[in-house]
Amino acid sequence: MRRPAGVTLALLGLLLLAGCGAVPEVPAALAGLPLTHSVRGERALEDIARLHRRTILARDAFVAHYERDERVAMLYVSRAYATPLAWWQFSKMVQGIERGTPNAEGQFTHLKARQQDGLTVYSALGLGQVHYFYRSGPAIVWLAADPIVARPALDETLRRVR
Repeated sequence: MRRPAGVTLALLGLLLLAGCGAVPEVPAALAGLPLTHSVRGERALEDIARLHRRTILARDAFVAHYERDERVAMLYVSRAYATPLAWWQFSKMVQGIERGTPNAEGQFTHLKARQQDGLTVYSALGLGQVHYFYRSGPAIVWLAADPIVARPALDETLRRVR
């Protein structure tokens, strides 16, 4: 069945609007750990692409490093051009972890999914940290944290970064 041109343009417009908006602000602290440094925009997209060993199609991103008393958390947030693109990228990421495909830093194990605060939140272990990741509209959020601060960091991230 062929759609009228007006309907196709309207659908395309809705898809583009779904991806509008910037990446949320970088939190100044996370689970009691102060922000030690962060990058945003093109530099953050390059850092994220290096971890994935490929270019990430996103309109904006930030990478934030939190640390105190040898406790560390890293927050990676990207915003795709549209929600369907974020959904596709996120699905590929989950499938890669399920297959055991390592990224530039290493391999993740013990992949689990659960519902929290209205989102499907995945967790995995790797590189001595707990990793939580989720998709919220066009945003993809990845939190890597030392085990002792992982849960409180996740709870704060879910409240602040959507």
